[in-house]
This record gives sequence, structure tokens and C-alpha cells, in this order.
Amino acid sequence: MLVLVVPACRPVEVSALSYRLDLEIEKRGGGEQLAMLDPNLPERRIADLCRKSGIDVRLLLEPLRTVARGGKTNYVSNAHLNGRGSSLAGAIVADWVAGGDEFPSARSEAPLSSPARLLPPAESAPRRLDLADVPEPLFLGEGWLPFVEAETGRLEWGSSRESVLLMPVRSGDRVSVAGWLPPRAGLPSTLTIEIRGVARVQRELETPGAFQVDLEPGDAELAGDFIPIFLTFSRTFSAADGDRRAFGAFIQRVELY
Repeated sequence: MLVLVVPACRPVEVSALSYRLDLEIEKRGGGEQLAMLDPNLPERRIADLCRKSGIDVRLLLEPLRTVARGGKTNYVSNAHLNGRGSSLAGAIVADWVAGGDEFPSARSEAPLSSPARLLPPAESAPRRLDLADVPEPLFLGEGWLPFVEAETGRLEWGSSRESVLLMPVRSGDRVSVAGWLPPRAGLPSTLTIEIRGVARVQRELETPGAFQVDLEPGDAELAGDFIPIFLTFSRTFSAADGDRRAFGAFIQRVELY
């Protein structure tokens, strides 16, 4: 018997997903508790329990952190392991079945480090995100859907009904969101762009094709390295026959200026 411990995103990597979660916890008054959390405590407790019970255990925490330190995420935007993380988990299990020791950092006695930071410092973060043909945009949080066009093989990123991304927005910046709607989209659809508690703008999207909507936070004070920007669509559509995912629109570019 093998116990394989699969960690949540936050103990593994500092990403748009974990950063957004931390901001929400701090906003609700949980910053002090957040600072006290030990990201290695669950693994240490489970490893100790397995040792006392004579059960083999492998911890994905450190192997996943090693991947993240190379600049690659292990998670999709809903916080499940992506193909890279799942393949690593499978390799560790296969190594255990074969009686190997290819992954010593997955053993219960291996030292544990700290979460790996995928996000750059805010001062060097890009002020323009071009999403077309980018396999893993670092600044996209929940609610983003990848879609590959059958004819061209081009990768597009679509917002679901609700999505969030991080940008280094500062006072005086204007946020510009550009995208497009296919002919099969349900119209009219209302797009809401919002920095919660600071500013919001709504735009009625009435025809298929390209659109651009700008949000001006003005001189509002914006706290934090990165600011979450929320996109909400009043209607959704299926991107292709047989694709049951609910798209709000395809997003091509988000820019600060």
C-alpha cells in the first residue's frame, strides 16, 4: 500500500491562484492567521502517521516545488493538477512500484523547503498581457478556459462567465480589455470589468467580432503588489460543438496605460 500526498496549490507555488486567495483572506481580516500558517504542516503530520502505521508514503510537495522553481506551474486555474503535475505524480508512483529511488525528495524523511514563487516582482511585471498562443499565462487566476481552434491550431484563452486576473495596477492607470465574440455567442451580453471596492464599468456587447472595454480606477488608492481584475459576462456560449464549457468571450489582450 502506498499513500501519495497531493498538496493544494498554495503550499507549492506563489501564483495568480494563490495570490488571489491570499488577497481575499486578508480583505476579510484573516491576514494575521494567514501569516501563521505552516505550509509544510499537513505533510509532516501525514508522514508521521504513516511511519507509525508502517505504511509507505510519498509526498508530492517538494518535487512539485522543484518544477515550480523552474518557472512552470503544476496547476490549472481551478487548482487541480495540470498534465505536468499529474505526470510527475504518476512517475513517482511508478518508481515506487518498481522499487526504485528516483525521487528522494518525495520520501517522508526528505527536508521540506518553502513555496516557490512563479510571479515576478510587481515592478518588473508586464503591463500588457497578450494571451494568444501563450500556453500558461502566469497572471490568470480562476475562470479561464483554453481553446484550440481546429482549423489553425491556434491557442485562445476565454473567460468563463466569471474570471479573474492579476495586474500591477497603480493610481492613474487605465485598464483596457480587448477580445472577441464568435457568431455563435449569445448576444447581447453585458461585460462587467471590476476592481472590487474601487471601480467598475459595464458595456453591452451587441454584435459578434472584436471589442475593447476600458476601466479607469482614477486616483483611488490601490493596495498590494498585484491587483485582481474581475471579468463577468451576463451570457455564455459553447465554443464548439461538443464543448460543454461555458465561455463568456475570448480575451486577446489586457493592458495598462
